[in-house]
Amino acid sequence: MALEEAVKILVEAMTPYIGGHMAHAAVQSHCEKLKLSGTPSAAQLDDLVTRLGVGLNIFVGKEKSSKVVAEMKSALGAKGVER
Repeated sequence: MALEEAVKILVEAMTPYIGGHMAHAAVQSHCEKLKLSGTPSAAQLDDLVTRLGVGLNIFVGKEKSSKVVAEMKSALGAKGVER
């Protein structure tokens, strides 16, 4: 899966909880920190989702963060990212 598609999926999953602008900024920031580009591996995307989940703990709490992480993993899996 292309990084752009993964970013779109992750932003859509996080938007209801933290808003579109913050979701996009968080995903982009972590992609840059992880030096992701092109077609990242499933392991790289899993690391990205894990890092996003840690940040979400601050904004929505651990319980909701766990739910959002599960939603992100499910959405990526539905688009063909193997775990």
